[in-house]
Amino acid sequence: MEQLEADLTDGMTDGSLRRAHPAETARAVFTAATRFHHPGLARGWTEPGIDHELDVVCTLLLDGLRPARPTA
Repeated sequence: MEQLEADLTDGMTDGSLRRAHPAETARAVFTAATRFHHPGLARGWTEPGIDHELDVVCTLLLDGLRPARPTA
């Protein structure tokens, strides 16, 4: 969790991620991705479509973390 928080803090500092509370954001990202890293859920890692599910979750998380684009 500390590494994720540090990575998010770096992104928030350099402007590649929107500013938010790093610890809370790290916890939210960790929770959202639990299905893909919790050893107790490893049986599901071979299910058909799991790669697509991971892509969708990652896209959702990254889109939510990126700074808002200015509107014209």
